[in-house]
Amino acid sequence: IEQHMIVTGFLEGEGMGLKSDPQAAVVNLDGARGKSCPSCGQFDMRMIEGCMTCASCGHSKCG
Repeated sequence: IEQHMIVTGFLEGEGMGLKSDPQAAVVNLDGARGKSCPSCGQFDMRMIEGCMTCASCGHSKCG
């Protein structure tokens, strides 16, 4: 698809537009992720109705 888009002039040239640098660092990969769920270990805890609830497994300390 990308080659067709280059040939038709939609993209200026190879490496522009759809491709990304495979050596580029991922942003915030090593940053703080917040608290993990004590039940499943996922970093998906959210404040729902005043109580921290895991969006992955539904674990909640409130009940």
